[in-house]
Amino acid sequence: MRDFLDFSDKVVLVTGSTRNIGKAIAELFAEHGATVIINSRNGGDVKRVVDDIRARGYRAEGVAADVGNEGEVLALIEQTIKTAGHLDIVINNAASRPFENIGAAVNETSLRDALKINVAGAFNVARIAAETMKEQKGGSIINISSTAAVDGSDIAGLDYGVSKGATLALTRGLARQFGDSGIRVNAVIPRFVQTERKRNVDELLEVATRSSFLKRLSLPREVASVCLFLASDMASYVTGEVIALGGFLKPTIDL
Repeated sequence: MRDFLDFSDKVVLVTGSTRNIGKAIAELFAEHGATVIINSRNGGDVKRVVDDIRARGYRAEGVAADVGNEGEVLALIEQTIKTAGHLDIVINNAASRPFENIGAAVNETSLRDALKINVAGAFNVARIAAETMKEQKGGSIINISSTAAVDGSDIAGLDYGVSKGATLALTRGLARQFGDSGIRVNAVIPRFVQTERKRNVDELLEVATRSSFLKRLSLPREVASVCLFLASDMASYVTGEVIALGGFLKPTIDL
């Protein structure tokens, strides 16, 4: 019987994968046999996560790069191909950190920072990776968005919400543009996730209790499992979709 969750012949790039959701995604793909490419701007953090995954007997490589810089993204993809031989799956997870300064003023500078990482970063990685995937006649790109993209947020900030809304437009646009090349593009909107940064934020707990069908924060690994499904052949006819978790609005959001 075929194992649809066997990724032993796949190379998976997860941006922003040295902590929280991104790290959980990389670890889950590694546990299912993939070679995972760990990425963040901090080379020390990248090495730490690569070493940890390898120590558990899984395959991992690391490339430090700022996804908001097109030149560094080109180098990231080139190094991935050079090291792993090909690139099959991209998870665009790298993002600004809106919860580190809750209530901070939103201005043009903060908007530019959010757009650089959350929009230009995802755009750069997806576009450049897609050109490689076209040659292979297939691939999967998954963008991590946010509830703030469609419902706003008093906690995350307007700049973050605007940038994450753009990732939804990017998802639909890429899915249409590269569909005939066999490249599937989808997005995931996590419910509020229990991460290192948010563990002591009481307001998030209140929001989760009030609005989540499950009345709790989600776990990073629960977001990772949806990415695993979307990247697998079980989702071979799923593209251009935005999957919202935890009962947010409805299971699949119409754009």
